[in-house]
Amino acid sequence: MSCSKPTEDLKDTNAASSIIVGNIPADVLGDPPAVTTHTFINHLYGFKVVPTNSSLGHAKLVVKFDGAYTISYFIECDGFVPAGAHIHRGIAIENGPIEFDLGTIIPTKPFEGTVRLNDSQVNDLLGGKLYLDIHSAIFPEGEVRAQIGK
Repeated sequence: MSCSKPTEDLKDTNAASSIIVGNIPADVLGDPPAVTTHTFINHLYGFKVVPTNSSLGHAKLVVKFDGAYTISYFIECDGFVPAGAHIHRGIAIENGPIEFDLGTIIPTKPFEGTVRLNDSQVNDLLGGKLYLDIHSAIFPEGEVRAQIGK
């Protein structure tokens, strides 16, 4: 049983927003700063869980960061029945606190959503200090894991 596949094709993009200040012409203000978005694709495995496990399951995570404070995530799982997922703070060789509880995964439904980050979480994301851990009944402490970002 597996999670459904992502429903959209995600690519890195640059976007700029319009800024209007009174009646000041745009050429006086100059171009607004570009906001860079990031797309991270990560593969989750049991050997990445701390401590490692013998799971043969794996998952694919696509995270789109809007360049400000929101990430959208899309998850597909294979080889195990997922039960729940969390985004944690921590480096690859340690376990860390839960930053976001993504809830219970229903294996036959799309597993996607969005979360809003604070300043510290944005820095952690861009520094590779957030990770996704997906749990199952067989491995309740984590079946598969991968760092997000970087």
